[in-house]
Amino acid sequence: MTLVEMLTAMMVGVILIGTAFSTFWAATQAWEKSKRRSEMIRLLDGTADVITRYLRTIQPPFIENTSAFLAIDDGDDQGDYDSVAFISSANPKSPRQLALSDICEVQFYIDVGQNSENFGAPTVELTGDLVANSPEATPTPLQQPATSEEPQGGLWMRIDATPDDDLMSGGYRIQLAEQINSLNFRFFDGTEWLYEWYDDTQVPQAVEFTLIIRDPLERENPMVLIRLVDIPMAKAINDGTLSGTASSTSSDTSSGSGTSSGSTTPSGSSSSGGTSGGR
Repeated sequence: MTLVEMLTAMMVGVILIGTAFSTFWAATQAWEKSKRRSEMIRLLDGTADVITRYLRTIQPPFIENTSAFLAIDDGDDQGDYDSVAFISSANPKSPRQLALSDICEVQFYIDVGQNSENFGAPTVELTGDLVANSPEATPTPLQQPATSEEPQGGLWMRIDATPDDDLMSGGYRIQLAEQINSLNFRFFDGTEWLYEWYDDTQVPQAVEFTLIIRDPLERENPMVLIRLVDIPMAKAINDGTLSGTASSTSSDTSSGSGTSSGSTTPSGSSSSGGTSGGR
C-alpha cells in the first residue's frame, strides 16, 4: 500500500467515524428531548386528573352558614397564581396514617416562593407519586412546621380531613408538581364565564382551569393544558335541594321528623382537555 492510499484510507475512516458520532449524538439529543417532553406531558395530565377528580365531587358545606366555594384570582407578568378551595367527597386513599373522612376540605394553589403562605398546613413528603396514582404513594408528615427550607414553588394541594368553618386553612399540603408554576381558573355561573367567583355560598356549574408547565432546564418551550370540568352537584347545591349532613341533621331534629339527608357522590360526567407545547 502506497502512502497516498494510506492517507486516503485514513481520511475516509475519519469521515466515517465523524458521521457515526454525529448520528449518535443527534439520536441521543432527540431521545433526551422526547424524554423531557414526555415527562412534562405526564405531569400535566396527571395533575389535571387530580384537580378534575376533586372538582367533580364538590359537596355542600356540612356546617351551616359557611362558605361552599372560595376562589382567589392572583398573578403577575410571570404567570397566574389562582387558588380555589371547596368541600369534596374524593378524599384520597392515602395517607393511611393520617385522618380520613367521607368529605374533606381541598385547596389548589401555586406556591410563589419563600414569601408564600402555607395556609396553616404542614408539608407532607411523598414516598411515591400521587400524580401517577402510585399505590405506594404514602405521604409522611414532616415533624416541623413549614419553613423556608421545605420544598417550595410549583403547584400544591392542601387537604383537611376534618372540615370546619374555615376553608382556607388546616390539614396538610402536598406538592403536586414543582414545574407547574401557573394556574388559572374560569367559572361558569350558568350565564357567563367569570375570572372571579364572588358568591362563596354558591358553586359554579362548570370550572375551566389552565396549567402551564416549564422545563426546569429551559430547553423546551412551556406547555399549556386547558381542561373543562362540569360540576354535577352544582344545581342541587345552589337550589338548596342538597344540603350538608350537619345542617340537615340539625334541621330534622328540630322539626322532630327523625330523618336526615346526606350528600350523594356524583357519577358519570365528562371532562375534556388538551395539551400543547411549542417546538
